[in-house]
Amino acid sequence: MLLGRAPPAHREYRRSIPLDGFPAPAALSFALAVFAGGTLSAIVGFVLPWAFRFAGSDPALGSGPICTIVQNVASLLIYLVMVRALVA
Repeated sequence: MLLGRAPPAHREYRRSIPLDGFPAPAALSFALAVFAGGTLSAIVGFVLPWAFRFAGSDPALGSGPICTIVQNVASLLIYLVMVRALVA
């Protein structure tokens, strides 16, 4: 087999993949929501314990369950907003 040439079976398989009707807006909204959710989680994970320490409370409270709840709710809301904006 020569390099750079695909066997005939591989070329036929590649042609049989249906791309018509591929939900590009749904995929884009999911990708943007994952990126924005990850970015927001990093920011919340840094800021919330700092804010608790600044307020005179234990920073472990901000980095534990409270931070997880804020991150999960924010990620879900970001996803729903992205889907509504790009798909609907």
